[in-house]
Amino acid sequence: APQFTMQINAAIQCTISGAGLVCLDLSGLAPRRRQAPVRMRVWLGLAALFVLQNTLEISAIDGLGPDNGSLTTVIQQAVIPITLLISASLLGKSYGRLHWIAAAAVTAGVVASQRFGGPITTSLQWGWAWALLVSRVPAAAANVLSEAVLAPPGPSPRAWPQLRSVLRATFWTGLFALPLNLPSNLAVSALRGLPPLHAVRDDYSAGALCLLRETGCSGAAAAVLAFAVPGAPPPPSPNAAS
Repeated sequence: APQFTMQINAAIQCTISGAGLVCLDLSGLAPRRRQAPVRMRVWLGLAALFVLQNTLEISAIDGLGPDNGSLTTVIQQAVIPITLLISASLLGKSYGRLHWIAAAAVTAGVVASQRFGGPITTSLQWGWAWALLVSRVPAAAANVLSEAVLAPPGPSPRAWPQLRSVLRATFWTGLFALPLNLPSNLAVSALRGLPPLHAVRDDYSAGALCLLRETGCSGAAAAVLAFAVPGAPPPPSPNAAS
């Protein structure tokens, strides 16, 4: 249920980051009144980039299937050189030779994976592989926009205000993503030749039942947590010994 995963991911991010913001306000470590305002259109633009990334990425991973897991992992690393290029061109950031050498190595790995990577046997799977690669562009753009918002020119903020900035960005982008995900889900279903409303309803229903363990799937909650929270433990492998 990839479309349901996008929604539950945004909901978890809002909940955790919102709780963090409340704690920082109540503790006085980083109250809201001391932070520079950010226009809502910035958060909306950032959320739109994340929605576009997640739509392409989750749909592509689902389309490629589990047999192409290693190929998927390599292609996802393309966000590194793309982020460097966008950051250097739009923000005027300068990077050392080692950065560009590492970016070139990642690019070579992505190119090799596209040529020799996984058991891609159909033109449809090749299309999903390219869709996954394209998803790295909005991901990189979101990284650069986040950098511009959270780390403006000037002295670096202290740890607690910086944490509040990150939590605030996470909260607003997740909140805007909740309504933006729905038209995105409908569009993806239509492109797949499915009745949009019925397809999205079935996806959401299947995801909710799986998360509530009403069906035979296992590890759904751990998978959602690993997707939504950086550093969370990965879900157990279904092949692991019990």
